[in-house]
Amino acid sequence: MNLKEARITEGFTQQELADHLGCTAAHICGIERGKHNVSLAMGIKLMQVLPGVEAGNAYEGKPSKNSII
Repeated sequence: MNLKEARITEGFTQQELADHLGCTAAHICGIERGKHNVSLAMGIKLMQVLPGVEAGNAYEGKPSKNSII
């Protein structure tokens, strides 16, 4: 499940998720579209707020099917 799918499944708008994470809706939009990178800190926050989302293994380039990156 990607970030957008997880966000929608949990019933969050981009603004609501951004408020939980301490960022802007534009940043969430950019992450969902692949325009912004996800920092480690943001990845941890996302996994805490959106159950079922995994950070994946960005270093090996082999994200899981539940990866946000």
